[in-house]
Amino acid sequence: KSGTFALKTKRHILEFELSPEGCKLCAPRLLELGDLLDVAMPPSRLLLLLRESGINLCPQDADVPSGLTPKQAALEAELCGMVVQLAPCLQLAPSKFNKSRDADTCLFRFAPQKDSLDIEMKLLLGNAQTENDPFSEVDGSWQTMLFQHRKVALIKALDSDAVCDMSVLPEHVAHSSPMLCLKEHNPDLSSELMAALLGDRSQLYLEIVRQLFSNLRLFSFTG
Repeated sequence: KSGTFALKTKRHILEFELSPEGCKLCAPRLLELGDLLDVAMPPSRLLLLLRESGINLCPQDADVPSGLTPKQAALEAELCGMVVQLAPCLQLAPSKFNKSRDADTCLFRFAPQKDSLDIEMKLLLGNAQTENDPFSEVDGSWQTMLFQHRKVALIKALDSDAVCDMSVLPEHVAHSSPMLCLKEHNPDLSSELMAALLGDRSQLYLEIVRQLFSNLRLFSFTG
């Protein structure tokens, strides 16, 4: 199993390929990153080498901009461990409302995967532009999921809305995990995901995704 991941910063759009073998940097194809491109390695090592090359993708609480509250460390770790289970069959993106929620609340969006994409968590930190924008598929209609400790729910809020409606979708209830929410929302897709999660290589792949998400602190620095 493999997937792609795109990260937009103020200066670059970075693209990674994730697989059981590790994490590969595929873009940008800059001269100073030549030794790092297309080489599979553990996410933590790749991010360390990127930092040594002048691209720091591992923010700390001290780096949080004014007005933004970092998420609780335990909550981030719990969410990263659970959300990767959605990776084989869904595309993922942050919600624009996530950054305005309290430290005990994360919001993210999802949509069924298209073409060969397995996962594209879109971290929007700047206004970098590219002719082949990997973020062009993300739109305001993607379903939003609320994540709190022991409370996970599909909510009415859409990124196309002006205000965040935190109400649970009609005929839905809160659950203890994203997978249970998805099972209620789309049983067929849930079954497909469960089948995709079987096997040692699938578990290795998901662990690579989890490590990358955890190091990047996606849910504290998203918006």
